[in-house]
Amino acid sequence: MPLRRYRFGVTAALALVLVAALAATAAAAPRRGARASLSGPLGGLNVVGLGYNSSLAEAGRSIAVARGVRARVVRVEIPWAVLEPRPGAGIDAHALAYTDRLMADARAADIKVIMTVERTPCWASSAPAPKHSAVPSGESAQICPPARSGV
Repeated sequence: MPLRRYRFGVTAALALVLVAALAATAAAAPRRGARASLSGPLGGLNVVGLGYNSSLAEAGRSIAVARGVRARVVRVEIPWAVLEPRPGAGIDAHALAYTDRLMADARAADIKVIMTVERTPCWASSAPAPKHSAVPSGESAQICPPARSGV
């Protein structure tokens, strides 16, 4: 008799779980005429980011490539050291033109953009001056550890 009650209890519990799962599925199913906010995965890719020698044409080509592979989102890195190379001088005009072109082309192609600002310029760093001179030359010359980093 106890085995029969155990089997009945297990069967009842499984039936209850099945009913709950079916109810949840029915509730989650889109209703006729309703439009889902996202239909399918957001296929995307990383595109060439801003550099000291980036051209506006590169921004356009990056979005053209994304459009060619039917990407719905692109991710681009914008180095703070390139965007604002000197303290108090504001955003570099060429860097702003590049990001404007990238965003305009992406909007025209109905592509979403995830833009990350990275790489601390040395002028905004808490690193001592000798560390600044130890940074290699070239594009990374203005990249230093951030001021008051939590690391």
